[in-house]
Amino acid sequence: VLLKLDQADSYKVSIWLGKEGYQELFLGKSFAVISEPVIIQNVSKCKLDGICSNGETPQNCPQDCISSAGNN
Repeated sequence: VLLKLDQADSYKVSIWLGKEGYQELFLGKSFAVISEPVIIQNVSKCKLDGICSNGETPQNCPQDCISSAGNN
């Protein structure tokens, strides 16, 4: 199956697989086609090093900054 999607929009592809005497299977996938390339940047301050420092807070880095009495 080949889908040619020329327009920016959201799409859903659904496939039903079935054969008499066998369990039916339904697969679905939603996705979007965009008109311009997108650059995704990681702006997280979380280093994931177990130490709450350098701008890490319980809000932006709960893995390192577990709120506890006196330890942030």
